[in-house]
Amino acid sequence: GVEDQIADALARRVELPRGASLVFDELEALTAIDVNMGGAGVGRASDDAILSVNRAAAEEIARQVMLRNIAGLIVIDFISMRNKGNRRLLVDAVRRAFADDRVVVDVLGMTPAGLVEVTRQRRGRSLAGIMCVPAQRDAELQPEALACAALRAALRTLGGGRTVLRCRPAVAA
Repeated sequence: GVEDQIADALARRVELPRGASLVFDELEALTAIDVNMGGAGVGRASDDAILSVNRAAAEEIARQVMLRNIAGLIVIDFISMRNKGNRRLLVDAVRRAFADDRVVVDVLGMTPAGLVEVTRQRRGRSLAGIMCVPAQRDAELQPEALACAALRAALRTLGGGRTVLRCRPAVAA
């Protein structure tokens, strides 16, 4: 299941329980994360229901940021809440979610526009930086990552003759 796990870790969209989702956009200067209510917002959701979805999103965002080794400025667009007390609770939830991170994380708070700003110390390249060719609109795996995937696929095939791989010279190298 390594291939599926790598694909999940590089996916732009991450599904949350009850139909909500996260969308990650890693850019040069920052990473933008959008929280979508999806099916979790059937009908007119109360501020408490929105807070619940946002708290679950905060925990998954922290997990994904650590897994993907995302660093620098991270801007999170949570689902809008009218209640200022709930906004403070959400920022506190984000701080708690990042508490176990081994690198320095600073949750700067919520902007007047309702975006939560987070900075995270850079320690090496992000997962996408390691696995994908830079500056591509659609993520294309690096030759090394493609070669490893081919080797894993070859190891899964048992017997049945000689395995042949047709690939680009960079992958073969």
